[in-house]
Amino acid sequence: MPASLYDLRLLIARRIGLVPIAVLVMMLILLLSFRNVLAMLVPLPGVLATMLFVFGLMGWCGVPVFLTTAVMPVLLTATGVTNDIYLFNRYFRLLLQEPGVPHPALLRETFGAMVSPVASTSLATSIGFFSFGFSPLEPVRAFGLCTGVGVLFSLFYSLTAVPAMLALLNPASLRPLLGVRGQNGLAALPVWFARFGLLVVRWRWWVVGSLLLITALMPLGLRRLVVQDSWIDGFEPNSEFRRVTQRLNQQFFGMHLLLVTFDLPQTIAGEVAASAVNPDTIVLPSDLAENGPLIQGSWLTLAVVEPGAATNTQPSAVWHVPIGSAGLIHNQLYVSIGRNVAPTNFLRALFLAGQAHFEIPVHSHVRPEIIRAIRELGSFIRERRAYAIGGVLSPADYLLTTRFMLRSNDPDARRMPDDPAEVKMLWDYYAVGRGQQRLRQVVDTNYWRSITTVFLKDANFVDTAKLMGELRAYEREHLAPKGIKLGFAGDVALSQSLVKGIVTTQLQSLFWSVLGIYLLTAFLGGSLRWGIYCVLPSLLAVVIKFALMGWFGIPLGVATSMFAAMTLGIGVNCSIQLLEAYSQAQADGASLRDASSRTMSLTGPPALINTLAVSLGFGVLMLSQVPANARLGLLVVLGLVNCFIVSMVLLPVQLHWWPLKALQESARQPGSGV
Repeated sequence: MPASLYDLRLLIARRIGLVPIAVLVMMLILLLSFRNVLAMLVPLPGVLATMLFVFGLMGWCGVPVFLTTAVMPVLLTATGVTNDIYLFNRYFRLLLQEPGVPHPALLRETFGAMVSPVASTSLATSIGFFSFGFSPLEPVRAFGLCTGVGVLFSLFYSLTAVPAMLALLNPASLRPLLGVRGQNGLAALPVWFARFGLLVVRWRWWVVGSLLLITALMPLGLRRLVVQDSWIDGFEPNSEFRRVTQRLNQQFFGMHLLLVTFDLPQTIAGEVAASAVNPDTIVLPSDLAENGPLIQGSWLTLAVVEPGAATNTQPSAVWHVPIGSAGLIHNQLYVSIGRNVAPTNFLRALFLAGQAHFEIPVHSHVRPEIIRAIRELGSFIRERRAYAIGGVLSPADYLLTTRFMLRSNDPDARRMPDDPAEVKMLWDYYAVGRGQQRLRQVVDTNYWRSITTVFLKDANFVDTAKLMGELRAYEREHLAPKGIKLGFAGDVALSQSLVKGIVTTQLQSLFWSVLGIYLLTAFLGGSLRWGIYCVLPSLLAVVIKFALMGWFGIPLGVATSMFAAMTLGIGVNCSIQLLEAYSQAQADGASLRDASSRTMSLTGPPALINTLAVSLGFGVLMLSQVPANARLGLLVVLGLVNCFIVSMVLLPVQLHWWPLKALQESARQPGSGV
């Protein structure tokens, strides 16, 4: 098995292997938060069912496990417990506060109050993942669509299987354990968050001033944010693939290949009289005499158009024939076509028309000046030492080596010939010595396009982009005036396009995620302001994260660009839960002050527990020895923490200054106010 394939499979296996650790971490968080084994065990069947459903669906649909989808189990594990955390928080709270209420009534009250916010958060999270479906890259689309489907299945499970499981339990056997919970510090969290909400409103000017200062500093960090990635950095430093790569780079030119294509398509065309077309030769006009060596072995196309026909009229007869040789006789260019008998309909049409239009591809890479231009391009690339260039092999190098082998005793053997006929002969000898297949690795059949191979000892997005940019500048200055175009191919060019495509589509996914979440929350909340309140904290947290990446020199890459839409989709649940609590408070006729205190008391503790559980679940990625996994885990964790902090600080201030409509009406009632 190739080392690269082995390490790729190992990379995928290690991502999937992090799932048990993520499950264990989140289960411990649930156990410590609720001090109840039930809270730890109930989410496990849902996580398992979601995994089986998603991967089973992938199997039925023929979707393979890409490197992107390998991180999906950790995501589904982390997002799968989010719904249960909010449900358990309300359920256990009611068990403590209303011990005499029948159990079915408690369940109806719990799920009646929580269905709307839980469904909203799951739908918002799924939109964050579904936004990846706009990517033109199949692995990214598969990741987003499959993860989004998994989030929706987890919602279905939480609203069906979880209440059924809770209904089968005897709440009397749970209350002693719940009583233990009442003796620890977690019981003070609702009171602490209620005071924190009032404190934020009291110090709202400081909060707004701090956010404005951070917003003013963000452009300085965003300006320093760059796109940078390297596929080799995605493997462990001590992996077999990295060791083999380093060994090859030391002993050879380098294993990264950038193929530079050198394109100069040329044709000669004109009119030839019917009398110049003979059974074995065709006589072309004398002004084409110098093209004899350039068209040998090419194909001649003769097309007959009826006299008086329009310019764009299709020819009535066409003859496509190979050229055996071309030579000058009596100032006329005689083209030998062997014994390729012309079709009867062509001869008849040619006789009636009296002339035919001809086109012949010119072997531009037989011209000595073109071979010299290729050689100069190779020399220019070799001089770019800042880009870890190990070596350059151009068609000029192959031809000069062939000439040296033919004339080993000639001191000028490695000098490029000035005669096109000799250049064509060198191409023919190269084909004889190396074979036609090897020839096609260097130049195409028309001798219009050749390939220069650039060996790189290291390849990353920034340096490769600079090298390609310098080659484009060289093309504009030295080659474009001659009609020559450069192109790029090979694994380095592919990686360059892939990294740029993934990063670009990830940022586009962020836009669609913001738009989709805003429309969803505005629709479900029945207010445009509701949608703004839901999206703004998480969006601000994501932009702050981008600025911090710029400040600390963390580049945007394949892995690091994925965190934004994911963080937005997951982090928005805190805002949705808080606004839902406000909505319930306003339905009870609470004042602005009481609504703020009650909302923070109800929402703060589960939001904190959810942030800890999901962040630590994603945090297991930071334990990975694979740098790409570790960076993704770090950014998602920091993004979720940012979303929690910004939501807890910004939303109370927003709702104090610009409350929702129902709260405004409540504030006008006598005795209300802050």
